[in-house]
Amino acid sequence: SLYTYYKNIFHINRSSIDLNICDIHFGNLLQTDDSFKLNIHYSQTLIDLTWPYGLLSSLYTNVFSIADNDKRLDIIMNTLRFVYILEMKHNMILHKMVTKTTRFAMIAGIYLLGSDVFLEKNVADYLVAFLNCFNEQNLLQKLETRTNIQSLMTFFDFYRLLVDQYEACSFGDVLYSNYLLVPLQQTYDVQLRKHVWIEHSTILNYLRLKPDQILFSLETFFIPYENDPDLIRYYAQVLLNGTIKKTIQPLLYMIAVHHLNVFLYDQTRNEQNDLQRNIIKNLQLSSKNDKMLYDEIVYYKTFSQDGPVIFESLPLIRINWFQKLLQ
Repeated sequence: SLYTYYKNIFHINRSSIDLNICDIHFGNLLQTDDSFKLNIHYSQTLIDLTWPYGLLSSLYTNVFSIADNDKRLDIIMNTLRFVYILEMKHNMILHKMVTKTTRFAMIAGIYLLGSDVFLEKNVADYLVAFLNCFNEQNLLQKLETRTNIQSLMTFFDFYRLLVDQYEACSFGDVLYSNYLLVPLQQTYDVQLRKHVWIEHSTILNYLRLKPDQILFSLETFFIPYENDPDLIRYYAQVLLNGTIKKTIQPLLYMIAVHHLNVFLYDQTRNEQNDLQRNIIKNLQLSSKNDKMLYDEIVYYKTFSQDGPVIFESLPLIRINWFQKLLQ
């Protein structure tokens, strides 16, 4: 059991912290508050700081495999239970030992183990609970995506595996989609967004989330505004060619419309005027066949959980800008 696994590593002191599964006594390394002290005691052994996650990292990298599916599932479930207790009751334990990026990746990595694992109801329940927990801690907006995941690989390499797995066996799973979208928030490296939108554009067909199905902040997909010209150009392309449709991928549709609209009305950089002009002309041509798309991009006002909110009539400042741009 997981209890025995950790008991073999650590000295158990029953007068120490109550973790429900086992009471772990560490040395004088850190203090979380005045009520108790948490000490790491290595017992003459150098232990990986990701030890709370047990064998998960080995399973993710195929260093360790378990032929018996029931036994493998037991190990995964016991690990999730243990780490969840730490996250909910004593997250300072993880905070001091493991980076935010590693904490997220160790849980998101469950999806690398296949659909027979992540579609298991008990596992899925924990994945929802962890996502809610991370959201409450504001951890999902504080990942360091340009660093390494402890005991694994770079975050970008990990994310590529997560994307490949999503494409192979996600079945458009709503929860998996939520985990996949976390690194696509606007605060993170644009290369992550380009990896999904441009390099793996086929998975856009499966990312069919509605705005109200996002289990964390919706606003982070819209602010700050996108300013990468390649991504802006691709947003225009997938909207105009029908790859992204409001009726099929409502969240992705609103993200693309939002950033495209902001870009078109941006008057601060002259070097982007040619691209703005080309996109507007293409929109005008497409409006003959798809007036709704034209209106939602040009008249777009803001985002909401119900979809794009548009102006009833175009503000004068926007009319003047379009006229100036198309002269």
